Amino acid sequence: AENSADVIWTMDTATLRLRYVSPAIQPLSGYEALDILGLPLKLLIPETSRKQLRDELSDSLAAWQRGDHEQTRCVIRTQVRHKEGHLVATETITTLHGNEQGQPDAILGVTRDITERAASEEMMHRLAFYDPLTNLPNRRLLQLRLTEAMADEGRELALMFIDLDHFKPINDTFGHETGDVLLNMVAERMRHCVREQDLVARLGGDEFVILLPDTRDEALAVADHLHQSLRHPFRMDEEQELRISSSIGVALYPEHGTDPKTLMHHADQAMYQAKGRGRGRVCLFTAGLDPELGSLLWQNSHECGHPRIDAEHRQLFVLTNRLLERMKDNCEHPALYLESLEGLFEMARHHFAFEEQVLAELDYAELASHQQDHQRLLHRASQLMTAARAGELGNDELLNFIIQELVVGHMSQADRRYFPLMKGRGLSAPAT
Repeated sequence: AENSADVIWTMDTATLRLRYVSPAIQPLSGYEALDILGLPLKLLIPETSRKQLRDELSDSLAAWQRGDHEQTRCVIRTQVRHKEGHLVATETITTLHGNEQGQPDAILGVTRDITERAASEEMMHRLAFYDPLTNLPNRRLLQLRLTEAMADEGRELALMFIDLDHFKPINDTFGHETGDVLLNMVAERMRHCVREQDLVARLGGDEFVILLPDTRDEALAVADHLHQSLRHPFRMDEEQELRISSSIGVALYPEHGTDPKTLMHHADQAMYQAKGRGRGRVCLFTAGLDPELGSLLWQNSHECGHPRIDAEHRQLFVLTNRLLERMKDNCEHPALYLESLEGLFEMARHHFAFEEQVLAELDYAELASHQQDHQRLLHRASQLMTAARAGELGNDELLNFIIQELVVGHMSQADRRYFPLMKGRGLSAPAT
């Protein structure tokens, strides 16, 4: 013990005071062995390490009381506070020993300095879980955190995929070194747009992902704030200033996916939907929306079984796609844009009235709440129509309402609740 390079010590189980410490404590802690014996444990070992020691001792004592005297060996990663104030990473092996009466009496410990090993393990950890350029978490750590978050039942999450628009021309024109500096500036700006509990990750290239423990409205507010922040110029030096924008896709858990793979795929799809609408915008994931063409795709799952209602739902898709096309030329042909918007809203009003008539005839139990949903949507549509005529309506606000609430959103949520009623009645002809 006196000549060991490791620190060998014994401690009283009742008081947790040291009885003996070998001379090797001096190079490890800066204290002489005799000085250590008179020090309170809290001055030598931080609270987290003391808690580890107490927990392991409790487990060992419990094992001893069960008669498992051979199962008291523990290996603990702890820290020792050096006399000069810094912490030293250590590994300690402890065993519990009894007195002549067979009662637990002392802890025998062997402690060694593992500073170099800890530093090496930390480096390997960072290489495995962090992006070397921006120091942001990488795909592996993102998937790990996402899986952990989804294990918390009842928790809402939002996943945000961000792709930088026009980054490649900057890389090609000014070189990869400038591109790397810009990516670091983007990463820093993203960190300032989110909270400490949010996870910002880089997948590679100019693709980033943010994991948020948020609801739909909160996530969209963060996405909009981030989108606006990235539009501000990035000053590289006194003479050079670079501008980019971002296409941001948002997917929600559990609404858009109940496993990491599906949710990530749908957030990625939403990002491509943003690009398909002209880049530089935020899009919430929409099932059935072609990410390349930016148009709604009719699917068999949209059919409820009532021919006229299905026909009107199809017509709403047609009118929405026509509006999406005319939104691209809104500045050049504002009259056509307003005409399409008004036609879509009028069709929705007509369809809602007929749908309510059919549901009333079938004694639909949720008719009252369904009518309230219709009234809310039509009231919001009227407000947006007024704003559009005044030239004060943004494309993102309009698209999120039309696709996420009025057409696909309403059909895939509120309408879908009456689908079994229609199919159960075997309806095959329009109601009169």
